[in-house]
Amino acid sequence: MPSFGSAHQFLTSRVCALLFALRKLPFKRVAALTLALHCIGEFYPFSNFPMYSRLDDKADLVYVRTVPDGRPVPILAAYNINSSRAKKIYQSEVDRKVRSRGARRSDATPDEQSAAATYLLDFLVRRMSPGQREIYPSSDIELVRVVLTNENGILRRQETPLASISSGAEPQPSAGASHPPDPEGGVEVE
Repeated sequence: MPSFGSAHQFLTSRVCALLFALRKLPFKRVAALTLALHCIGEFYPFSNFPMYSRLDDKADLVYVRTVPDGRPVPILAAYNINSSRAKKIYQSEVDRKVRSRGARRSDATPDEQSAAATYLLDFLVRRMSPGQREIYPSSDIELVRVVLTNENGILRRQETPLASISSGAEPQPSAGASHPPDPEGGVEVE
């Protein structure tokens, strides 16, 4: 029966032989990298990121629109922040509000969502430069949450106004009434 020492010597000799063989290959770096990735396996940053392999049946986003005409405001141009970061700020604020009572984001009340939206609107407006205030609205705007769901191949969209800023006023929570999906019942998704 081989001892630990002889098994260790055998493994060491095989590794040395492999390294010696790699020296003779014209693409030894590629071969070494391939071997290393095979040995490392499915661990960050050497992974194929399976979390992107399929789409969820539900997605949401937030955007700013003008009141009363409902025109979207370009978040990056108006507030120097991209829309994904704005959504993360909103979600972080919702998380902070619900954590105080031991709940999850999905359990947030309309009041907690409105308070988080009010925080985000105030944050966005404070980021505006004087030049941006001349081009883009800093009042008469509202933050809207859009939830997109895939229900048996039908894409449904539900918009919920969360908070608004009126002319000369501080940000105010919205009534939170949800807009119904499209009258046609959604858009067919192939």
